[in-house]
Amino acid sequence: MPARLDPVVTDRPHGLVLVLRVGTPVLAIDPVAVGAKVTAQAHACGWSALLTAERLDARGWNGGGTGVRPRAGGRPAGARRIP
Repeated sequence: MPARLDPVVTDRPHGLVLVLRVGTPVLAIDPVAVGAKVTAQAHACGWSALLTAERLDARGWNGGGTGVRPRAGGRPAGARRIP
């Protein structure tokens, strides 16, 4: 089912893995300001579209880009597909 979805935003490590597994682009948000489980999982998957809580405020994203420029196919350069 997630393969037919638009890009996904998740704050759960298992959500990140499941969505990447089917090839759907995802923005991972780690609810811990300095980064914790979601950050660790994103790094383990080679995924760099990640924000931590300190980059968010009550209105949402508080400026700045992720620095990620997806290539054709929806994956940032260097990201690997999860088998």
